[in-house]
Amino acid sequence: MSKKILQVDELLCNISSCLGVVFDLDGTILDSMQMWEELDRNYLNRFGIVIDESLHEEIKSMTLPMAAAYFKEKFNLPRDVDTIIKDIMEMADNSYRNELLLKENAGYILKELHNQGKKIVIATANELELVEHVLKRTGIDGYVDGCITCAMVGSNKEKPDIYYKACELMNISKDVCVVFEDSLYAIKTARNADFYTIGVYDKAEESNWESICEITNCQVVL
Repeated sequence: MSKKILQVDELLCNISSCLGVVFDLDGTILDSMQMWEELDRNYLNRFGIVIDESLHEEIKSMTLPMAAAYFKEKFNLPRDVDTIIKDIMEMADNSYRNELLLKENAGYILKELHNQGKKIVIATANELELVEHVLKRTGIDGYVDGCITCAMVGSNKEKPDIYYKACELMNISKDVCVVFEDSLYAIKTARNADFYTIGVYDKAEESNWESICEITNCQVVL
């Protein structure tokens, strides 16, 4: 693959033959990755722990329960895993209820795909409660036909289960499905499972952008 960054309307035309679309949430349609990096830093700072940027690379493929267990073990936090999850959920809740914004063209592309009759599913490692809050607040819940989390399928995006489940929910085959992702590791998973993939630029993945361009069918900046 080569770099093929498309304008939004050009992209819509390019995928017009698909029947269903799978969107990652954080970093793809929601501008939230910086918030999560700051949240992790602020939470661990409560316990006198100072982290460097490498931690974000280590946990980026993890679900919240996986990250909580990792924090507990790596930093020997004086709280059990369930309490760590609760703490982090409480810290993130306000951002998802009141603050986080969609990427500039995300609402437009979701609306256009919906108007074209495409099925749309959100596939995310995030917690369903937070996802439902932000979809409703940003007004895109009416364009989305379903939401699947990694917790629902029992694996993170290092396995393609969540993409297969999204196809099942939309009642389509993967041959007519398009996957939008911003993270290199998730894109690799979708590509290895033979999904048509669109790389979405996000600053948190800037160091991986060239690699993303190499393996995705096309790319877009939302």
